[in-house]
Amino acid sequence: MAGMTTLKKKRSPKQRYRYLKKKKKSLNAVAPAICIQRFWRGLRTGLQIARMEMAVEKIQHTYRAKRWNQRAAKFLEATLRMQRVWQGAINRLWIRRLHAAAIDIQRYARGLIVRVALDRFGRELLKKSQAEINALSRRKGEISESEYWARAASLVGKCRINLSKHRDRNVDLRRNAASTLKSKQARMLDKQKKIKMKGSLQPIRYSIFENFCAVARRSQVQAMPGRFGAARSEVLEEVRKCHQRLNRTMNADSYAADPKMKTSVHAAAKRGQAAMLVQRNSKNYEAVANKQTLLRDDELELWMRQQFQVVS
Repeated sequence: MAGMTTLKKKRSPKQRYRYLKKKKKSLNAVAPAICIQRFWRGLRTGLQIARMEMAVEKIQHTYRAKRWNQRAAKFLEATLRMQRVWQGAINRLWIRRLHAAAIDIQRYARGLIVRVALDRFGRELLKKSQAEINALSRRKGEISESEYWARAASLVGKCRINLSKHRDRNVDLRRNAASTLKSKQARMLDKQKKIKMKGSLQPIRYSIFENFCAVARRSQVQAMPGRFGAARSEVLEEVRKCHQRLNRTMNADSYAADPKMKTSVHAAAKRGQAAMLVQRNSKNYEAVANKQTLLRDDELELWMRQQFQVVS
């Protein structure tokens, strides 16, 4: 120990003073650069983290939109399949009802035609034709077979023609009797009223085969929105715009203190968002022509001395 103590040189107060003075001078020269570097590196890191968070948010938004579109496509496909099956069942039921109604109409129409054709005078025509055919049958052995069949076909055709004329005559008489109850002018007025009332009792259909569900769907006055995505009203669009403007001007601390936020915002990200907000506002700032100086030189020098001074 005695040998080591002899190696140490004792420094004089003058040397100590020069050393401290030189160190203070170097610190005064380097301190502003260190402070500027610290602020710049913090700002750069904050901007980098803020951009990374924005990129992550954009990726998440794109991924969620993709998943939303996939779910919407599946939902649309399932809905269209259900509609196709359901509308097919409705159409088949409607066609069955139409067939049943057509059978009833045909039954009544054919019954009317038979009753009109086989009235008293029609039955007399049939009896007369049947008597002629019976007389021809009794003479079958006297004439040749070809002549017999020719005369029989002639009698049958003559009977059909007479019955057809008689039937048409009776149908025309009934039609004229129904139409003569009103005058021609009254019938025209009724027709105009029916045309005006078209669609008032029932929706207008393109054909009788169109079911009422499809007609009611088509007859809706309001325009139907698109099938893809969720429809947004004008009120919801304005609310979305207000939210965007609010997010741009909202304080980051209150946003981070929101209990709905699962994770708190990083301090560097707050700093980067604040810097980006300043950049955005500086672009929209309009300089005034006759503006006054915002800073005073004496106060700026005092602030710089307070910020960059080095405590010995």
